[in-house]
Amino acid sequence: MPLQFCILLWKRYKLK
Repeated sequence: MPLQFCILLWKRYKLK
């Protein structure tokens, strides 16, 4: 799993 994907998910989760 790439780190970029993890960050993107984290960012989305944080936005929500």
